[in-house]
Amino acid sequence: MNAAIWERHARARIAAGDLHRSPGPSRFVWTCSDTGDPGPALLGDIAGRRVVELGCGTGDNLAHLVDHCGARGLGIDAAPSQIRRAQARWPHLDVQVTGAARYLLTAAEPIDVCYSVFGAVGLTPALPLIALIRRRLTPGGLLAFSVRSTDRQRATPATPEACIHWHAHPPATWTRLLSRHGFVDIRVRHADSDLSPHTLIITARADPDW
Repeated sequence: MNAAIWERHARARIAAGDLHRSPGPSRFVWTCSDTGDPGPALLGDIAGRRVVELGCGTGDNLAHLVDHCGARGLGIDAAPSQIRRAQARWPHLDVQVTGAARYLLTAAEPIDVCYSVFGAVGLTPALPLIALIRRRLTPGGLLAFSVRSTDRQRATPATPEACIHWHAHPPATWTRLLSRHGFVDIRVRHADSDLSPHTLIITARADPDW
């Protein structure tokens, strides 16, 4: 359902001439506001690392990691027109049309860093996605994501025709889910601002002994 909403959004942007606009300099943000945003530093040294974004959209974040941080990046998105926008903006990026769960079930190469910025983590049920990510991460590999914080699913306007459905949880629930499925060093940051209310940025590492 959410993929269909983003597909309609992307098609509307393409119809408005998005494919012919320059994206400008790339930048990496976790929130809707620059205020207090930790940026790519949260991922540590990722030069030469295999980095996968679940729900890459237009690819702006991934382009920054590849161009400025030296990551070996892959972006996936279930909406074909979002990938079309990413390819137009950043022709050098490796991006694919596929769902997060399907990619994680079929990927052959281990992942050093897996991240999501209001992407697949939060737009799909936390399980089995968290378990699938853990299976693909290298020992000690990093999972990082920004999500809405709430104790229930929320729906927010995305288009006049439909709403985005968020699978959002309070910090304690995310911590419990990650801990139960092989993650350690779990850290939850609140990144609330006027433009990013109820936003969490969460990092966790794959337990090498799990």
